Amino acid sequence: MLYVVYVGSYDCTAKVWRRDDWQLLHTITLHADSVWDLKIHGDAFATAGLDGTVGMFDIGSSSHAEYDIAIRFLIHVCMYVWID
Repeated sequence: MLYVVYVGSYDCTAKVWRRDDWQLLHTITLHADSVWDLKIHGDAFATAGLDGTVGMFDIGSSSHAEYDIAIRFLIHVCMYVWID
């Protein structure tokens, strides 16, 4: 079984680390500003950035190697709020 750690950061990225040896598996560069929230639900996770972007990702095991994970981008939503 593969155990991973998900991290959202001020450097505008979300990263997925393998817990056994802390190897970086994926860096997600969707956001134009800090990633402030990251939620996991089953085989999916979502990121929310200060830029108003929400990314939803599907996580699945790769057929090539036990330690690889495939992340498939599902949806990209931009929300802008105008205040007068």
